[in-house]
Amino acid sequence: MKHVQVRLSSLRHFLFGAAALAFAILTSSAWMAEWLYPLDTSSLWTLPQYRNLDHEIYRARLALRFAPQDPRYLYQLGKLYADKMPSESLTYSPGGATDRAVRDMKDAIRYRPVVAEHHAGFALFLQKIAAAESRLPGSRLTSELMELSEEEVNRALFLSPMHHGIRAYAATYYQYRGQREKSLALWRSILEEDPAQTSDILKQCFKFYGDHSFLPEVAPRANIDQLVQFQYFLITFRPDGWGEEGHLATLPVLMETSRQSQEENLSLIEIIGKSYWSAKKYDDAYLWYRKGFERARTDELRAPFLRDAASILLQQGKIAEARAALEPYLALSSVDGEILVLYAQSVGYLGDKTKAIEWMKQAVAQKDPKPNWRLELASMLFDVGQYGEAVREWQTSLEEIAGTNYEADYRAKILLKIGEAQEKM
Repeated sequence: MKHVQVRLSSLRHFLFGAAALAFAILTSSAWMAEWLYPLDTSSLWTLPQYRNLDHEIYRARLALRFAPQDPRYLYQLGKLYADKMPSESLTYSPGGATDRAVRDMKDAIRYRPVVAEHHAGFALFLQKIAAAESRLPGSRLTSELMELSEEEVNRALFLSPMHHGIRAYAATYYQYRGQREKSLALWRSILEEDPAQTSDILKQCFKFYGDHSFLPEVAPRANIDQLVQFQYFLITFRPDGWGEEGHLATLPVLMETSRQSQEENLSLIEIIGKSYWSAKKYDDAYLWYRKGFERARTDELRAPFLRDAASILLQQGKIAEARAALEPYLALSSVDGEILVLYAQSVGYLGDKTKAIEWMKQAVAQKDPKPNWRLELASMLFDVGQYGEAVREWQTSLEEIAGTNYEADYRAKILLKIGEAQEKM
């Protein structure tokens, strides 16, 4: 019995200790604040589609009771007030929602003045208020708010000049202030240091300015290679409403860079040609490819320009010109396979099917031929009635593409063509 009493007594002490510990945890200010309002932005309920701003404000105010001087909650509360109010209702009245948001943000900055994001976010909010106030006749607040917001954004940049998030805040702030040069210079600096942000920056600027006029100002200038890569990105960049010729806006920058370059930079000439070609401005593209061809110093460097120039001529139906341009390079020991294909096509278009097949066979015999070259050869053989040879080429194609990415695209078509040829044999 004594042993049972001792055990019960020990258990009682243990339960009291556990309860005290649990109570301490539950009443811990930081823990309660974090539980009431998780500051982790990845939380499901903070995503836009799940947001209820009134509910968020309520929870943030409760969290603030447990952590009254935690600047993160003060700042977040200020942001929530700002998000809750549409821009047209951001007029400043003592005791109103805007006034409470300003006070909360000021408190956050006072408690922790070295957080650059607080200064930048406050500057953006003040700018929104000032913009709303500027629409009211006789308002005296606009100039004061603008002056304060300018001070805040400068403090943010001073505290974290290299932080991309702060620079993005500042760039957005200067956009709304109408200081285009400052804004675009900041966007460009981010883009030069982190090309992965290119898409987001371009979309934001396009949405704000409504056209492509900003592109020359955000085009990276750190080095030529980066500028060329930026242009390659633009050629295929097609968000909603962007259009098909946005990338032409940066051509003056590329041309000026090409003129100022101390050494001949063929990559600039090539990308200018590609830009025109992508916009279906074939004559301009052809002139730039011819320019690259003339300035290249070796046959190996000339080949890509010749290939693209000839492709444009064929696309325009200038078959004889394409053949004449390609002919002098056929005798080179290091002739490019693409050039052989283009020459075979030009000869075939002009009616000499037998000669076209001979040149296409030479192209297929090159090292690492493209799968579509052999398919084109097979089609040429089929067209002249050489069905047995055509079938052999298609069968060879099936073997070559087995297990590659091309198999899904070509296998069914090849089998159909083989069946069609066998019926004619």
